[in-house]
Amino acid sequence: MVGLADLPDEIRLHSPADDRIVIPVGSSLEEIEHLAIIQTMKKTGGDKELTARLLGIGLATLYRRLKDMEVKEPEPEAEET
Repeated sequence: MVGLADLPDEIRLHSPADDRIVIPVGSSLEEIEHLAIIQTMKKTGGDKELTARLLGIGLATLYRRLKDMEVKEPEPEAEET
């Protein structure tokens, strides 16, 4: 029998709350788009192809939006030891 401890961390530690974006009332469409892109990029670990697919936009569109937003490539997080 497979137990919770047998699952990989990304599955075991996943929370449905991680799949939500909170959008403040009165946010502009530009701000909403920015939140959607950034949160999806975080969720996919920076995988742009997957991010574009999940958002329903082309990869070139994603790159263009990132450039327009002046988003820098996130630095890899230091691994805990």
